[in-house]
Amino acid sequence: MALLTKKEFTALCGIKTNRLSVEIERGKVILGDNDMVDPDNETNVAFRERVQSKQAAKNEQISRSETYVEPGGDDEDGINPLTVSDKRYKHFLAQKTEKAVELADLEIAKKRGVVVPSELIKPLFSQHNQSIITEFKNLMDSALRVVGKECDLTVEQAARIKGDWIAGLNEAMDRAKKATAKGIANIVENYQEAK
Repeated sequence: MALLTKKEFTALCGIKTNRLSVEIERGKVILGDNDMVDPDNETNVAFRERVQSKQAAKNEQISRSETYVEPGGDDEDGINPLTVSDKRYKHFLAQKTEKAVELADLEIAKKRGVVVPSELIKPLFSQHNQSIITEFKNLMDSALRVVGKECDLTVEQAARIKGDWIAGLNEAMDRAKKATAKGIANIVENYQEAK
């Protein structure tokens, strides 16, 4: 065989030129006159065979991993398990992408003020209800004092009337809470249908 340039020898071996330079420094490839490589030199032949056998083993390992099929062959529908696994993986990725898009749309809607997080509104409802109850109780106490003076009510009679009013107020608040909860549930349901 004729002498080869370094570039031709690397192409023959299937390696890069920078690796050839390292192998020359290590003495695993011998250069001849004019920096040419003799492909028939025993050292160079041994190097070429070693590199090519490693590449062949690597290629065989890659081809085996590409064609590997899990034990058991096809399932009862005649579909290869790898195909099923690949389809499930793609389905999972599609679902994940859909959720990410949905979350991004929700974030945009929040920033535009179209959607208000219910966690922010809940404390406002509680504060609103509490202030209404407090003001109504104060009004009832004032009215009871006026009525008590006008009708000469005893302390026990005034306490019983106040107890009845508070019980009625608590029942009214429970009914209002249930109605509000139902209204919010309807809003959420209508919003989900509109989406």
